[in-house]
Amino acid sequence: MDFPIWADVVVRAPSAARARLVAAGMEAVGLDDGTPVGNETLEFRSGFEDEKLYRVRELRHLSGTPQEGPEEVVSARQARPAGRV
Repeated sequence: MDFPIWADVVVRAPSAARARLVAAGMEAVGLDDGTPVGNETLEFRSGFEDEKLYRVRELRHLSGTPQEGPEEVVSARQARPAGRV
């Protein structure tokens, strides 16, 4: 499975760990049926769960976005769409 590379993802969450889980959930939405193609695991694992691939930094305020609210992905921008090299 070829996943997109993310340039930046802004998540509203109380901690870095929760931010990673929320971002991973965003990435899991819209995946194909998950049928394995070869020697693959049947369990989905997002790159956001690996702290060596993506860094989490605290943002105090993002213009035009309320600080309080539910855990959610506020914005996401792909560096390279899935399937492109």
